[in-house]
Amino acid sequence: MKPQFQAGILNLFSSIYLYTAVNRQIAVCIHSAFLRLFSVVRNNMEKIFLIIATFLSSLTAFGQGTIMNGLKTGFWTEKYKDASHIYTLKGNYKIIPLAQYDTIGGSGRNFYEVKYRGSTPLMFYNGKSMGKISVKDSVWNHYDQEGNLIKTDFWLEGLNQSTKYFDEKGNLMRYDYDDYENDTSFYLTYIDGQLFKKAFYPPENKNLQTEIFYPNDPLILSDAELIFIVNLLNKPIATEEIFINAKKDLLIESIYSQREFVKILTANNQTISFPLSIKANTPVPLKIIVSPSSANYVMTDTLTLFTSDKQAPYYIYSRIYAHHIDGRTVETLTSIQLSKSKDKFLILPGMGTVSDAIIISKSGDKSFYELKGTTKIALSNFLEGAYQLLISSCNTGGQMKLIITE
Repeated sequence: MKPQFQAGILNLFSSIYLYTAVNRQIAVCIHSAFLRLFSVVRNNMEKIFLIIATFLSSLTAFGQGTIMNGLKTGFWTEKYKDASHIYTLKGNYKIIPLAQYDTIGGSGRNFYEVKYRGSTPLMFYNGKSMGKISVKDSVWNHYDQEGNLIKTDFWLEGLNQSTKYFDEKGNLMRYDYDDYENDTSFYLTYIDGQLFKKAFYPPENKNLQTEIFYPNDPLILSDAELIFIVNLLNKPIATEEIFINAKKDLLIESIYSQREFVKILTANNQTISFPLSIKANTPVPLKIIVSPSSANYVMTDTLTLFTSDKQAPYYIYSRIYAHHIDGRTVETLTSIQLSKSKDKFLILPGMGTVSDAIIISKSGDKSFYELKGTTKIALSNFLEGAYQLLISSCNTGGQMKLIITE
């Protein structure tokens, strides 16, 4: 998904409903409806935003290229402007006959759906005249306002072959490419210069993503992006099981966590003895157990694995979503008691597109909180006593007694 395209469309929709909706809650619900619409087409989002960008992008072109019969050819420099940024694009155009492609539909402004090898990709063109089209060809570089290279596209006569994304330091973050012969798109993720993940949608099931972690390395991890859900009131412990395998015999010399509330155990809940021997093609199950309190909770963790086969470690990244109240319990919970010294925080997640919490004291003083992602509300800001806690969002809401003790 091209992030600048998504942001531009969401900003467009936001402007429409914020202009027309006086009541904030109405605006929240309309925005939620738009997000549900996006979820329906998420699997085709890449193509959709490419099409939309063709209509909405504002390009100013200049450079050494020439125009023949109204069609661009040669090297060009162009400026692209979205809602908040200006980008510079540099690359080559080429004039080709439209008839060289077998167009099968999807004709719109500046693109065709075509038959190409074993796939039916979108072929984009800049202009059309007398049966010929001007298309991007070879390397196109994208620069931000400061002149930093942020993306490189490789085009072959109007068909995007691959795209590389770079961070602010110029390091490769992602590499996407298409295997048109086998109708498969691949998405490679890099962390600190190391290939971390290879993802793709196999042609037999375009809705099922396959992920391979550290595909170029001998260690095989069933998952290296873990997600934990922790209910701090009713279910304060969460467990995920992973399998560690190897392409050849090796030893895991150590596994470290950043957090004191994370444990790594064997499948039998025993402490791991290092070095841990991993035999080729023999999966070893391990349990990752998280048990945060509201006092020591942090949303992320990284497990670091050192092995005998290479100097650079392997990493397993975790996102831990903890809460006292969520979108389901907010409607039924009537009272919650927390300690300033033990719990330290009231932790609430976002429960919709826009969620708000209000804490009201007996004297009527109100503290307002906008719940974005996971919000930690410091109990040290309140005196001991009973409060009213109100939570509202487009999808759910409730009110309950909040008792704060020392």
